[in-house]
Amino acid sequence: MTADEQRWRGTSPADRTEDRRRRLVEAGCELLGREGETGFSVRAVCRTAAVGPRHFYEIFADLDALLTASYDHAVGLLAESVSTAITAEQNPAGLSSRDRLRLIFSAAVSHLEAHPDVARIVFGIAMANDVLRVHAAVTLTSFVDGVRDSVVDDGPTRDALQTTMLSGGLAAVFSGWLSGGLTRSRDEIVDYCTDVSMMILAG
Repeated sequence: MTADEQRWRGTSPADRTEDRRRRLVEAGCELLGREGETGFSVRAVCRTAAVGPRHFYEIFADLDALLTASYDHAVGLLAESVSTAITAEQNPAGLSSRDRLRLIFSAAVSHLEAHPDVARIVFGIAMANDVLRVHAAVTLTSFVDGVRDSVVDDGPTRDALQTTMLSGGLAAVFSGWLSGGLTRSRDEIVDYCTDVSMMILAG
């Protein structure tokens, strides 16, 4: 029995497809974060994921579809890190609005520092890539909506203009800081994002 046959023994076709998709997305995220778009190709991703090109096209329509999925995976890792930090807080409900915001931004910055590949994808490549730019803007706005809900309880009256302005501003700050264009310390970035977000969201 070959290694591939052993891998799939006792699994359903749906399980095999899901496993291949997971490996392709993880490989895509790895290559995109490490080598950028120049190293991101169907051949390179399939080689890294140990998945044949035929199976690639059974799962993704084209490379752009994998690009979007890889971006979403990177964002998911960042969001998971923030969620874990909030869960680890002994009394998150007892935090002030500002402290909750600072906890969120501190966790996000810590993850981006520890995972430069995620930082490069989310606040570098996505800002310049024609395929990802609009998708990334919508995704970041959704993230800011979640942040807003932790600070302001305005439900359906949420101000979309405020959220859009804040999401764009945060993207620019993180992009500039991570690229070295903004020479500020980690704590300065966290405090600035916290203070400005408080002024906009609670204003």
